[in-house]
Formats: sequence, C-alpha cells, structure tokens
Amino acid sequence: MIRRLRPWVSSCVIALLAAGACNKKKDEPVEGGVGVLGGLVPVAGFERMPARKLEAFGARPGFIADGTVYTAVRLSTTLAWLRTLPLPGEVSRELAEFSIETGVDWRSEDVVQRFALAPDGVVSMTLLRPILGDGKRMRSELTVASAARDAIPAALRERGLGAAIPEPSPPDEPKPVERAPMPMPVPATPPPPEPVPMVAPVEPPPPIPPTPPTEPGTPPDGGPDVAIEPKIVEREAPQDPTELVPIEPPPPPPGPSPEALKAANDVIDRAGAMALHSRFVVGVTDPRPLVDHLRTKLPAEATREWSGECATLGATLCIGDRDALVVVRGTQDAVTFDVFLFLLRLPPGTAPQRAAIREALAVAPITEGPAFDLRGAASAYLDAGGLVDFVEVDAMRRALSSYTWGDGPDGAREAFERGDPLLQMASVPLLFRGARLDLDVLEGDGLHAQVRWIADPSSGDDVAALLAGPTPKWQVPTHAALCDGALACFRTAGAPLPSRLADRFAKGPWDLSPDELERKVGSRYEEAAALHVLAASWPNLLGTVAHWPEREAGKGPEATMARNFAEVFGRIEGAGGSLRSLAVARRSAKADFAVYLRTNATDAAMPRGALMLADQSMSEATLGERLGSAWTWKAPTDEISLMLVSRTDPTTDASPSQSGWVAMVDGLERMAWLLELPAEDAHGPSAYLEIPDLGRLLSSFGEIDRELEVFRGYTMGRGLRMMLDFDGAEPVLTASFARVQ
Repeated sequence: MIRRLRPWVSSCVIALLAAGACNKKKDEPVEGGVGVLGGLVPVAGFERMPARKLEAFGARPGFIADGTVYTAVRLSTTLAWLRTLPLPGEVSRELAEFSIETGVDWRSEDVVQRFALAPDGVVSMTLLRPILGDGKRMRSELTVASAARDAIPAALRERGLGAAIPEPSPPDEPKPVERAPMPMPVPATPPPPEPVPMVAPVEPPPPIPPTPPTEPGTPPDGGPDVAIEPKIVEREAPQDPTELVPIEPPPPPPGPSPEALKAANDVIDRAGAMALHSRFVVGVTDPRPLVDHLRTKLPAEATREWSGECATLGATLCIGDRDALVVVRGTQDAVTFDVFLFLLRLPPGTAPQRAAIREALAVAPITEGPAFDLRGAASAYLDAGGLVDFVEVDAMRRALSSYTWGDGPDGAREAFERGDPLLQMASVPLLFRGARLDLDVLEGDGLHAQVRWIADPSSGDDVAALLAGPTPKWQVPTHAALCDGALACFRTAGAPLPSRLADRFAKGPWDLSPDELERKVGSRYEEAAALHVLAASWPNLLGTVAHWPEREAGKGPEATMARNFAEVFGRIEGAGGSLRSLAVARRSAKADFAVYLRTNATDAAMPRGALMLADQSMSEATLGERLGSAWTWKAPTDEISLMLVSRTDPTTDASPSQSGWVAMVDGLERMAWLLELPAEDAHGPSAYLEIPDLGRLLSSFGEIDRELEVFRGYTMGRGLRMMLDFDGAEPVLTASFARVQ
C-alpha cells in the first residue's frame, strides 16, 4: 500500500512542509490579540541556562477535538534552520531525488512566493483522531457468537474480500483391477536330517518283498475305483469399472440466512466507516498555486477512484484509494487537508462511510485545550488518552483483518486481547495527561528544546512533593567548579524515596513483577506502551520498579533487607561528576574523571560491607594532611583506571551531623581534587548536564569521530546543556544546543 500511495502522498505531505520554507522575515512577537494566548512566555532557568521567552501559537484552524497529537510549525524559521545542517552524501542524494519527485528544490527555493503562502507561515495539525462510532458494539459483534458474526466471511466474499472457501477436490476415478497371476507352488523346505547317534552297528533288516502291480486308479488297499484329479481354484473376476459407484463428497455447509447476511453486511458497512482522521491547515493568500501544483504531480490513478464522491464532499481535490483518502479544500486564506486512513478496504461510497467523512469534514476548530499552549518555532503535544484510543483503533483494524484473512472470531479476540494490557495500565489515575515538546531557533543557528509534562488536575496529588528527594543538608561542588574546563559534567539533587513511589503507584495493573511487566508491554503494542510511559505513566513505572526488591525477596528478613537497601537510594542527597579528559583506544581508555554520591556517614560505609560479601576489601589511604583519610578499592581491570572511594567527613560547627562521600575516580589524587573544589549549599535545578564542546568530546572517540566526520565541523564549538526542574506541578526538561560563548 505504501508503495502505491508514495507518488501522491509524498507530493501532498511535502507541499504542506513547503509552507513558509523561505520566509526570511522573522515573526514579530504577538502581544495578546484574537486567537493568541499569552504571547511571549518565559521559560524558567538559572545562571548557566538563562530563561528564554517562547512565542505561543494560540488558536489555529488545524486544531480539532479528540486528536492524539497536536502540532504547529513556523516553517519559515524551522526550514531555514534545517538548511544549515550538514547532510551525509546518502541523505543529500535522497533529498535531490525527492526534490525531483515533488518538483520543489528544498535546499534553496523560495516557496513562499511560489505557493502564495501566508506571511506567518504556520501549519497547524491534528493527527490520528479516531473515528470508531460505537466501538464497544463493534467489538461485541466481531467476537460474540451470533448468526450475523458467522455470516461476516460470506458477506466479505460477496464483496471480493476475505478468504475463499476451498473447493473440494473431485474423487479419484477408480482404476481397472488387474487380474493377479496364479500363484506358483513353492516346494517346502525339507527338514534337516536327523543326527546319527553314535551306537554300535546292528544287523540290517530283512528285505521287503515286492508288491504286485495294480490297475491305474485302483487304491492299493482294494477300495473303490476313484480317480483323483488336481483341483484348480480360480479368483472371482473383477467388477467392470464402469459399474462402480463413485463416492460423493459431503455436501457443503448451508450458507447464512438472508437475515444473517443482511446483518453481516451492516456490520461491514459500519466497519468501513471507521478510520483515523488527521487535519493539516496551511495559511495562504491564494489557494490555487498550491492546489494546482498538487494536480500536476499526482498520477491519474490517485484521483480516479474517489472522483465520483469528491463533488458531493464539497472538495477541491480528492486523492486516494480503498485504503486512504485525502480531501483537499481551498478557501481564500487557507488550504485544508483532511486525511482518512480506513480500517477496512471497501469500495468508496457506502452510506456509513460517506456520513462519517462528511461529519469529520464539518468538525470545527477547538476553542480551548492543551494545543493552545504550543510555543516556539515548532511544537507538538502528545495526549496520553488519545494514544490509548489509537491502540483501540489499531486493535479494531487487526480484528477486521482477521476476518479478511480467514482467522475469524478467534483472530479478532486475539487482536483485542493484545491491546487490553495497555488499556488496563492506562485506566488508573495518572499524574500527567500528556507531554509537550517546544522547539525554538537560537541566534547563530542554535536550538532550544523544552519538554513539559502536563499535570492532570484530577489526580489530586502534590506532584512536586511526591517526586522530590530529601532536603539537602551538606554542601556540594558548584556547577562552575565541575563544568569549567571539563569535557562533560553533571549535578543532580536527591531522588524520591522508593517506598513512597511504590506505595503510591505500584497498585492494580501496575503491581507487576519484572516478567509480568515484560509480557504486558512487550506485546504487539510495545512502541505505544513506551510512548505512553514517556508521556504520562513514567511515575507508575518508577513505582513498579521500586517495589521489585521487596516483591522478589518475598516475606521475612530477606524482604526487610531488600527494602532497607532500596531506601538507601532515597537518602542520597545528590550526585555529580566531571570528566576532565578522555582518550579512547580500541581496547582501553584513559580518562581523568570523578563521579560522586553525597549521603550520610552510615550509608557512605556500605561499600565496605558489600565488598566483604564478595571476598574483597577496601584499604585505608591518606588524602593529605588537611583532608585526612578515606577507604579505597581499585578495580582489577587494565582497560581503564577505576577506584572506588568511601569517605566520612569530620564534624564541624557548621555541619554537626556526619556526612559522607561515595565516589568513583581515576585515582587518589582526583578524589583530593574533588574534595577541594569550591562548594555551596545545594540549589538550582533537580538535574543539570553540560557538554561545553560536543565536537571536542566526540573527537575523543576515534571510531565515532570518523563515522560522524560530516558533522565534525558543525559540532565543534557548540555546547549542549540540559536541565530538569519543576514549574509548579509540572516537570520541565530544557535543552540548549548552541555555540560556546
């Protein structure tokens, strides 16, 4: 199907992406106004990532209700940035072929003027909106025994769909029986001779007198004269093959009744109206250039099948076949593309299908919702509830396919059952309703990205408190001390208590063992389950994982030990690290680095006990006169220098409680360096990662640097910074990829 649709789908989609590709004028900030919410919105930051204002898209005609994904793009800005990216040779060739196929030079052409696009160059989209009608009723009709259900295969065959009933093979014609030859007598094998006993010789017996001859046929004993003749037994002659009666095959099962067939056709018609609906809206000043370009690039067969229905839909252009339909409508200020992906391949024009298409085309833009908060140069929102609806639609599609392929009700039940685990896991109350990605272009071809998890007010949870770690009491190295002059660095706050996560989230469908979780999410909808976890249910997954040590240990002392060991992670106040240098060879690496955990003195001593259980031991070493001593263990490997360090800080007036460090360093000198770094009270984002120069870091990996040679010049002098923090009840992950200042 994809190969058949490629010539016209590519033209359609790329024409959408063309909107505003070369609009050199930067969009002006919008302050309020009709259809715009909020204008420029600041994004929280700290000293190493200043706050940035992102322009809101506001109300757009492409946003309609019940979508799975909402997207908006300022293509003049986005495509201008994409054109700055270096392309590998293979990608450049594919782009050149694509330009020839679509008739647009995507690397340089000014498509704003060519296609009369609107000055703001915004394309707004709603993707994967389910059209299921009464889905529960359809599921019952496909799986529950009834005359209509049993008649569905016959109704599909009448329409040229579905698996055909195999024709019974004709019986084999009897072959004439050949007369077997008379059996030849086989002489009997004489018995072996009797062994001769070893005895003394005896006298021979007297000779027998000769018997007088008798007449033929007269018995020697003088009985009646009876002639003895041999008896020949002949086999019965075979029957004439023409007189044999052939074995008739059993009659075919009776077909469905007219009433059942009518009900089955009604089910098929309603199934043919089910689809996934998406809408794309491109702002224009004149719709004709864009629509005319599509007409010139589409093959004739792309518009033939729906030509009869197109006029009744009020469309400018209809493109499609039995699998998909694109309805193009042009108005004075916009070109709208409504895309339908049907669940069942039926000829166009059934009454339910026509009604469903018309109803979808009449859907008006929404006036509120998460889509109104999309911001930046490009933005997308993934709705967790819409993703669940998408899984239901796909299960329905597979259930319908089971009838066309001859699997029938059993295949339909299996299709629905494979989607049920994800539906059950999504049925519990969730902290978040979805996730939003905002992208913006920075000066100097940089990129700013932000992922925000949208809180669900109905959950009733204090999200920030629920996911917060312990209150920090001890000082940690500053961000500048860890990051300045480093290849890479990071610093985090503490993690939430595992028991708190397990008690809140490891319930109902999420109370799973590792094997049960793998079976549930490792099914046909593994990708959908991963997206749902990323968008909304990742706290539930954390709670499930946090419950595993106690669950696997069972009850008794083992469970207590597992629970106490897990709680150690909840007492860690923070972590950090700094990579100062790195050189990676084929089988070894040389690195100067330090990675630490900040915790209390008791937990800092735990590595000593853990190594003793493995028949290893830590030795005490001196860090210097001012720093005192620490316990160390050097890993027995030649590939890289690794040293585990456990240290307890001395008590002071400022820090009366004992604190500790658990660190992995390249040597004892690095641990001393770590302890002497400038320190501060923990503050800032929950997590921060910085790669000051991405090109410099990649050059440390010789093989990777060679594979990414085309990007070497682009990454040199550009840094990556990422932070995770809370904005009220919503976690926000922010990233910036820009030139080093």
